[in-house]
Amino acid sequence: MISGGSVKYVIDSPPDIRDKLELLSSDEMREFHTQNGKPSAAYFHTSRDALDKNLRLCIAEQVESQYPECKLMMRLVKKHLRRD
Repeated sequence: MISGGSVKYVIDSPPDIRDKLELLSSDEMREFHTQNGKPSAAYFHTSRDALDKNLRLCIAEQVESQYPECKLMMRLVKKHLRRD
């Protein structure tokens, strides 16, 4: 959730089939993946138990392809995900 310039990472549970999903705009997605002007992916660690490894890998690949400034960070995230 993005509120007042701060990002709060909360995933109660993965979505169920037929759940309504709201996609972030490009600007919201960029804001979600940056804190204080730097790339951030803290939610990958905090969502470890809530999200499947393959889903987290897919998210990392999408972020990497959309935001060049996050590319190095996402490569590291994917490397650690693959080790688990």
